[in-house]
Amino acid sequence: MADDSMPAGNGGELKPAAEVQLEGPQTASGAPQPEGAGGATATPSARSNARTLFYLLGGAILVVLLLLGGAYGWQVWQMRGLERQFALEKSQLSTAQRQALDVQAKDLLRLAARPLAWAVRAELLRGNVSQVDDYFREFVRERGVNSVLLVAPDGKIMLATNRKLETQAADTVVPKSMLDAPDVTLEAAGGLLRLGVPVMGFDRRLGLLVIDYDPAAKR
Repeated sequence: MADDSMPAGNGGELKPAAEVQLEGPQTASGAPQPEGAGGATATPSARSNARTLFYLLGGAILVVLLLLGGAYGWQVWQMRGLERQFALEKSQLSTAQRQALDVQAKDLLRLAARPLAWAVRAELLRGNVSQVDDYFREFVRERGVNSVLLVAPDGKIMLATNRKLETQAADTVVPKSMLDAPDVTLEAAGGLLRLGVPVMGFDRRLGLLVIDYDPAAKR
């Protein structure tokens, strides 16, 4: 006799327990997949931590770069300061050397002109003008001596190493301040040193010795 409590036909057939599906997501093996594992996206907290770490790392790199740039700029500024100081000291040294050379040249010119003026005086007192001309020819051969001339008391050039100047008015080539000066005068003119030495006799002026000297001459 059939049990009336059992459903009839296929519709009432009981399925095995193994065929019953479990609810929720499953893995390929059939087991439920844990939440957050595998391809699950990161949580907002993890993304925030990564961003903070990136900013901190970028900030540290920026600080290091700024420190390196500042150190390099400081070194460049110091080097430029030293270069400027060196250039200034070099310029000052060059100026001091030029001034010392100018003083030395003036002293040497005065020293060399003194015996020439004595010799010219002696020959003029004797009336031996040709000997004075010989002295001039020898003296102009000295290094740096450009020209030598003798101005007569009447203001005309009596003798000159440049023959074209003889008999001309001296004030065309010699400053009036030097022509009228009672003592030795030294002036700078166009890179040259011009020395004027009055040649005095016993009771009158015999003439004015004028020497043009180039302190930079290297012959």
